[in-house]
Amino acid sequence: MNNFIEDLESIVKLEINNINEKITGVKFLEILKFNLIPKIEKINFQNQEKIRDFNKKIIIENHDKKIELNLIFIDKVSETERIKIENDQLLVVLDGFISVFVNKNFDSDAYKKINLNSYMGISLPNETFCKFSYNKNTFFIKFLYFKKNNHIENEKKDIILK
Repeated sequence: MNNFIEDLESIVKLEINNINEKITGVKFLEILKFNLIPKIEKINFQNQEKIRDFNKKIIIENHDKKIELNLIFIDKVSETERIKIENDQLLVVLDGFISVFVNKNFDSDAYKKINLNSYMGISLPNETFCKFSYNKNTFFIKFLYFKKNNHIENEKKDIILK
């Protein structure tokens, strides 16, 4: 399993460095998804015994980005409550099935259902409301995107309005 983690980390670092540094946010995660999934499919992690109790966090930092990878194994059928996505994130399913119910407005109950099978992914922007439904023995990676503040430009919260 450690070989899988090392291979995954090296592939992710390589792909992050290959993406133009001017691309940020959800667009960055979408490009990362399309570049990673074909390469991740070639890595062998199929030993169920080792991934059963496996939850790991890997942090990769670049010039102005910080990507946190959370490898998560869900061993039983479960569903989450409605949550608000705080940071842009990418979910990539390695094995199993996840249903994502996406809603842009907290007051509305109109969700769009998106089903993710093995080697499929979805990028979710911050401020999105979601519910997740996991099948038994689902193994996936959650990529959290953080933009480092380099204080070169003024951010919206730093601008004084008259």
